Amino acid sequence: STAATSFTVNNGITALSPANKSDKFSADPLDVIFVAQGTGFFRSSNRVSFTDDSEQFAVVLKLTRSNPAAISASKAIVGAAKTVSATNGTDSSGLTKSTVAIATTPRAATTGTAEVKGATDLAVPAGTKLIVTDANGVEKPAAEGGLNLNVAYFENNPSLGDSTFNSSASSLGAFPGGLNVQADDVDNSGNAVPDRAIRFSSAGFASIQLTDTQGNLVTKFQDASGNPKPITVNMTIPEGTPNPEAAFDTNNNGKIDLGEFVPVWSYNELTGKWKRELDSSGQGISAEVKDTTPGDGLFNVSFTTTHLSYFNLDFRGDRCTNARGQGRAAFQIVDINGAANNLPYAMQVFQTGGGWQDTVSPAKNSNSLTNVTLLSPPEFKNIQLELRPSVNSTTKLASKFELASGTVIAADADGRIKLGANRTLCDLDGGKLFTNQANPVSVAVNFQLVKACIEDESRTTPYPTAAYLYKDGRFLLSLATTQTGSVTRDDLLAGNNYYWIAYNKTSGAFTPQQAFTPQDSATAATQRIVVEREKCDPDSATGATATGS
Repeated sequence: STAATSFTVNNGITALSPANKSDKFSADPLDVIFVAQGTGFFRSSNRVSFTDDSEQFAVVLKLTRSNPAAISASKAIVGAAKTVSATNGTDSSGLTKSTVAIATTPRAATTGTAEVKGATDLAVPAGTKLIVTDANGVEKPAAEGGLNLNVAYFENNPSLGDSTFNSSASSLGAFPGGLNVQADDVDNSGNAVPDRAIRFSSAGFASIQLTDTQGNLVTKFQDASGNPKPITVNMTIPEGTPNPEAAFDTNNNGKIDLGEFVPVWSYNELTGKWKRELDSSGQGISAEVKDTTPGDGLFNVSFTTTHLSYFNLDFRGDRCTNARGQGRAAFQIVDINGAANNLPYAMQVFQTGGGWQDTVSPAKNSNSLTNVTLLSPPEFKNIQLELRPSVNSTTKLASKFELASGTVIAADADGRIKLGANRTLCDLDGGKLFTNQANPVSVAVNFQLVKACIEDESRTTPYPTAAYLYKDGRFLLSLATTQTGSVTRDDLLAGNNYYWIAYNKTSGAFTPQQAFTPQDSATAATQRIVVEREKCDPDSATGATATGS
């Protein structure tokens, strides 16, 4: 491991590419964890694995607003916030002067508003010593004064798979680090299993963030003598939530039941890593499933902790294995006639009943609109797959999936491919996903990035840097221009509206949007962006380096 590097992003986008490559990355990919934070947001993270053919990559960090009023109602997330005055906050020793309590409230579904059945609540008793971790990683008592407490509850989306549920409303996309993670675990005997590859199936999770008057994050609770002092966190989870982990599915029905236990995990906002919560003897903590209000459709779980974090009620799974003995599923998307797909797409893959979901896009598959590779997918059953033109579109594109064996799984009336109780995602390996329409006319476009002379703009040199392509105002894919400054794409759609931008390595900013609408032509059209301009003739009176357009 290496020391963390920090940088600021002003517009939500930054361009990064490996400074050099190594064939060693093929056998042992280089893992980089990106941790994002911003004022008014809960922290989040994601892990990117570099291989020997990595050129450009896309990493998306979805941050959830800590202000409940600012959380999008279209997502199955609810929040609560409390500002504690200096009178009721902490004293000079970091001890709380009064009990600090907070709770989220369930929400009914309405037009444009996602339903949230569950909730979370907690209380920090008076006399609890709050320990913060400052920007330099130093632990110390919370500053004297007021406190700010923010909580967000993320539904595990039990309606995933129902015909009426729009998967874009799912809260699972905001799960820190994604649901396929490396986490510090323990086995059933209490032995540590560090950095274990895990696929989470969530029963619900919550983000709890408490800061002192200086904005430092509270990371530990102690009593007045400095000993750990646990507090209780309560959560409700919808009945019918999947339970795919056999060791905890005592009723062997694949769902959470009364009297079963749910493992508790926590997320380190400073390192971007999940770990199993442990008791004082080093055993993994699991919360017992109870039902304090029979008939309300909810189960109740409670657990104690000596710190605050994202807390996740989670079952774990290993990756599935395909017929070739590999932990992956590689397949193709083709049009209704079997031709290689050229339509932009967003693929949603999710577990029926909620708990696990993934979004697949061209940016995750070397910017290909045809070839899809799902790396290390979970061994969970009852998986569904749907294909759309974009994440927020309601148009469904899938018509059928033809397995390598020749077996055909037809899309249901909602445009979803259902794998059923006997297949995993790895069973898709070698198959083809058919769309429900013929490909539109595609055209070739050559993208060029250059640096031009101020004295004569026709004099240019290639400018290798990151560039991004958008269609109809939405991000489509990264252009492979970081090595040579140019690339040709032959899968753009005639008559459609695009724009693209490039990263200026000198100014650290992106060029203005350059819009274009490709037309059907036998020869490739050329799109060129002058990213930078510079003085080329030493004796010229014209000025120095300028930014591009």
